Amino acid sequence: MYVYPPSPSPQNESRRRSRLVGVGAAHVRRRHHSRPRRAPPGFEEWISPIVVPAKPVAGDADWRDAVQRARTFVKGLSLDEKVNLTTGVGTNGRCVGNTGEITRLKFPGICLQDSPLGVRFTDFASAFPAGINVATTWDKDLIYQRGVAMGSEHRGKGVNVQLGPMTNMGRVAAGGRNWEGFGADPFLSGVATAQTVKGVQSTGVIASVKHYVGNEQEHFRGGSEAAQVYSSNIDDRTMHELYSWPFAEAIQAGEELDFQGFVVSDWAAMINGVQTALAGSDMNMPGFFAYGNPVEPNPDNTTSSWWGSALIESVRNGSVPEARVDDMVTRTMAAYYKLNQDDPSYPATNFYSNSEDTYVDGVLVNEHVNVQADHYKLIREIGSASTVLLKNTHNALPLSTKNIKRK
Repeated sequence: MYVYPPSPSPQNESRRRSRLVGVGAAHVRRRHHSRPRRAPPGFEEWISPIVVPAKPVAGDADWRDAVQRARTFVKGLSLDEKVNLTTGVGTNGRCVGNTGEITRLKFPGICLQDSPLGVRFTDFASAFPAGINVATTWDKDLIYQRGVAMGSEHRGKGVNVQLGPMTNMGRVAAGGRNWEGFGADPFLSGVATAQTVKGVQSTGVIASVKHYVGNEQEHFRGGSEAAQVYSSNIDDRTMHELYSWPFAEAIQAGEELDFQGFVVSDWAAMINGVQTALAGSDMNMPGFFAYGNPVEPNPDNTTSSWWGSALIESVRNGSVPEARVDDMVTRTMAAYYKLNQDDPSYPATNFYSNSEDTYVDGVLVNEHVNVQADHYKLIREIGSASTVLLKNTHNALPLSTKNIKRK
């Protein structure tokens, strides 16, 4: 996790508020859920204090009806059922991320699937041009169309949440995932992010803008007891003029972003159940402590997750207010209702990320639905528009020292 110095300052407060947007990236070490996280020896000063969100989701503007429907839905749930919608079921679902179900209400849960370039781990889906490519077209319509096409393919596969676009700035030139984003120009990145979100969500699929503000490198991004966690120390002006801009464009809201959607952890990124809940995370993905530590199919029964039964216990012992859990589920379900995913026409998940086989243990898991349509035409158009060829008319290249005129 990118953590900030504990001393209070306007700059730190701004950073902490802003980092509640998008998908967080953090390192997870397995610890019993009842124990507070302790820093490695010598790194105690790197631990960030608990940050409590300013307020629950307000249901402002065009979110009002969706939030009201979500609140009504949440009122009818038990605590166990609420927690089911906050905690992933590990690899026990069809997608790379799956919440628990509400079997009493026949609610199948939420399917979250990579990637910013198309539907991952399935067949008959398109591989779209990278974010950096579509950004170099400087064509808002092409960027939007790409979002629509990706959204339609995710919807056709029964995905609720597309884990994209990726909108970090590529500050570190050697960053292994810079190509997923739209480049280092904050204005261009902001416009491209907003157009992609609009395109994806026009199809009824929820777009998950990632990763959170300031997540600008991969190397040692999680840290360990042997390697120092890197800290994104960004002054207030730089934060607002550069790093927050693309996220703000995506959200297009008022009070310090006033994000009304839900915040989902990066995969196996959570390091403390109580503090993460209080700081504003709404969903723990994929649910287990760390890779190699699977969870049971029902999060309310598992003891191998920072949330699940641990979150239920935290509510019952007063560590986490139940109102915070209500807000988690309200935010998730508000996005679900806002994009009309409760409509009977919305496809059920029809693929299985963990196998290419049609049947697994005698159960149909891959229906091999072709969602590509004619998207190859758009892919070809973006590829052409994003490529610049220089014509060497006057033989300016290759450069030669013989042609340099010295004064």
